[in-house]
Amino acid sequence: MWQYTSLYGWQIAEEYIDEGISGKDIKGRPAMQRLISDVDKYKFQAVLVWKISRLSRNMLDTLVLLDKFEEYDVKFISYSENFDTSSPIGKLVVQLMASIAEMERNTLSENVKLGMTQRAKEGSWNGGVVFGYDSIEKELIVNPNEAEIVQLIFSLYAEGKGLKAIANHLNKIGYQTKRGRHFSINGIATILDNPIYCGKIRWLQVEN
Repeated sequence: MWQYTSLYGWQIAEEYIDEGISGKDIKGRPAMQRLISDVDKYKFQAVLVWKISRLSRNMLDTLVLLDKFEEYDVKFISYSENFDTSSPIGKLVVQLMASIAEMERNTLSENVKLGMTQRAKEGSWNGGVVFGYDSIEKELIVNPNEAEIVQLIFSLYAEGKGLKAIANHLNKIGYQTKRGRHFSINGIATILDNPIYCGKIRWLQVEN
C-alpha cells in the first residue's frame, strides 16, 4: 500500500483501521465513522483499500459509501482488485464484488454458528462467563470459592428464600460476583435458571 502511494507521489492524509471489528456494518466501526466524517471535510481526494471487503462486507453499506465518495469527488481504489468506479462497467464490477463479499461473510457466520451448535450438541462449552466456573480455552473448570456460593444460593432457594432475600444475605456476608459487585435479584435468578449447574450445556435452543 505504501509502495502504491509512493509510486504516484500521493501523500497519506490518514489511516483508518478498525482492528478486530466485523465488517458486517459501518455503524459499529469508529474508524469508518471518522472516514465518513472526513469525507464531509474534504480531507482527502482518494480512499485506498487492499480489497473492497475491507471497506464493508455489507453490499448496501458499500454502495452507500461509494455514492458518498462520488458525491464528494473522492476516488475509490482497491489495490488488489484494480477497478475503476468512474465507468459503468467498473461500477457493475464493484457491485458484484460487494455482493460476493457479503455472501462470504454470511457463509462464514453460518459455518461458525453450525460449528458452535454441533459443539453444544456434543456437550462442549462454547465459551463465556459463568459464576462458579473458570473458562480456560473453552473448557469449564470449577472455581471452588464460587462453587460454594452457588451451592449456598440453591440451598437458600430450596429452603423457600426469595430472590431478594438470597441477594441480601450474600451481600451482607460480603460475597461478590465475578466482577466484584454486589449480587442482584436478576443475578440470582440467572444462576438458578442456568442448566449448567445440573450438568447441561445451553446454546441457543440446544441443551445437552
